[in-house]
This record gives sequence, structure tokens and C-alpha cells, in this order.
Amino acid sequence: MGVTGPSQTGIPLFAIVAQACSPSGWNIRTARSPQAEVLQIHLTTVPILTLSTEPDSYVWRIGEDELDDFNTKRTWESIRHRHDPLTWTDHVWYKGAIPRHAIMLWLTHLNRLPTRDMLVHWGMHIENACCICGAHPETRDHLFLHCEFTEEIWLQVTRRLGYRPIVFHTWQAFAAWMDIKDSTTPQTLRRFVSQAVIYAIWYERNNRFHNNIATPPHIIFKAMDIQIRDAILAKSHCRKFKRLMQVWLRYL
Repeated sequence: MGVTGPSQTGIPLFAIVAQACSPSGWNIRTARSPQAEVLQIHLTTVPILTLSTEPDSYVWRIGEDELDDFNTKRTWESIRHRHDPLTWTDHVWYKGAIPRHAIMLWLTHLNRLPTRDMLVHWGMHIENACCICGAHPETRDHLFLHCEFTEEIWLQVTRRLGYRPIVFHTWQAFAAWMDIKDSTTPQTLRRFVSQAVIYAIWYERNNRFHNNIATPPHIIFKAMDIQIRDAILAKSHCRKFKRLMQVWLRYL
């Protein structure tokens, strides 16, 4: 009813509950508008509150639990929209991951990186050919898994991890590979190196796209190798990283 509510109902704007009802019923004027009539019809379904001499009080309630104080965490957990758990979150967020590498893999899993096919999908009038090979559309799967340049990097990486040459036909296959547990390479090292590869490929793609500077795969792998060694040494105090240097250098 807007600003005319108090005049139509006879209840002051800042009235308390006791002023709106009495033992005999609701203290509301006769309906003067369709809105007031709808309100009164609704109130006939609401039981009259029991008057009390005690002052009004409130409690914080989440579900069936009454809390002594407001709890931000439990309130957020109660009202937020929940999705089913994603199977790949452990590939991204784990103790010891390099933040910029983890964020890059997170965006890649969601397929939110501005690859050329996505830019075309968003309405930009550009060619969608791969910035690296120029022979195929630049999709996520092609850029990070199927491009000849990318396959050369993965060949060197999987060899250093102790595996035979691997071809990831789909992104789901790549995610499953990061998730397996075997005796060849610790899962932490496989995830750590995979994040570094994704970051290095995207960095090279942007360097070619924006600066027209190309770097051969073996140079990129050499720089990544140094970065991985430095990161493992820096995290050697962590339990999961203590023996990773031996594994990374085992097939040198």
C-alpha cells in the first residue's frame, strides 16, 4: 500500500506488534481499497498473537537450531545456492599449489579463457585459427592438448614423469589422468607439473598473440623445468613435497 498504508490500516508506521492486535482481533480499519481488502482477507488466516507483558525479543534461528549470537558462516551456508561437488576441484586447489597456476587451471576447467573460438562466440569478428599453429580453430582442447606445439611439450613432460608418450583425446581424459594414483609418479607432482604446463602454454599463446614473439617448445620446457625445481625446493618443508625433487630428476 506504500505511503498510504498507515492511513488505510490505522496502524502507525512505527507501531509495535501489540498496537496491531488485541484479544478481540486485529486493530485494522475497514478496508478502503482493494489492497487493504486483500490484506484483511489474508489476516483472517493468521491466528491472533497472544498478548504478553514481557518485552519483545528475537533469536537467530538456522533451520531448527537457535543460536545465542549471529553466526556469519552458518548463515551463509544456509542461504547460499549449492551446486553438486565438482570432480576436478582437487586438481586445482591443494596445499602447495602455485596460486597463479591454480587460478589458470581453474579458468581452463571452466572453459572461461578468452581463446579465439570464445571471442568469436562472444561476438568479436576475428579469425578463430590457433595463435600457435594456425591450422585448426583455437578451442580449449586444441590449444592445451592437441596443438603440435602443445603435444611436443607434453611429450617432454610425460617422459620426465616416467610415462610413455600420452595423447589426451579429450579434456575429461586429461582431468582423469591428473586424478589417478599409480606407482610411477606421485599425484601431487603430476598435478603440480600439469598446472605449470597449462600456465606456460597460455603465456606462450598470449606472447604470440599480443607481441608476435615465438619461443620453441624445448626452450619453454627448459624454463619450466627450472621453475618447477625452484618451487619444489621452496616447498621442501611440506610433507608432500619432500621427495618430489628425486622423482622429477629420476628420468632426466
